[in-house]
Amino acid sequence: MPEPDAPGKAAILARVPLAAVTFESSSSSAAPTGRLTVLARVENKKADVVHYAAQTYDLTSRAGQTEGGGSILFFSEAVLPL
Repeated sequence: MPEPDAPGKAAILARVPLAAVTFESSSSSAAPTGRLTVLARVENKKADVVHYAAQTYDLTSRAGQTEGGGSILFFSEAVLPL
């Protein structure tokens, strides 16, 4: 995604299939819930972290649903050093 005024601009994308998420039921909640955090660290050749991005998703499943369909798409923009 480089632009003339931001040559180091980059997109960070991650897809997490909901089938990989485990939902837990508790007596205090009618629907199974889950929490997922996607963490992205971009390192340079020296292994220095040059960008960090994270997003937490609070999820709720339908009662009786054990495997999720679909996925979560994480997106972040970064301007990286050249």
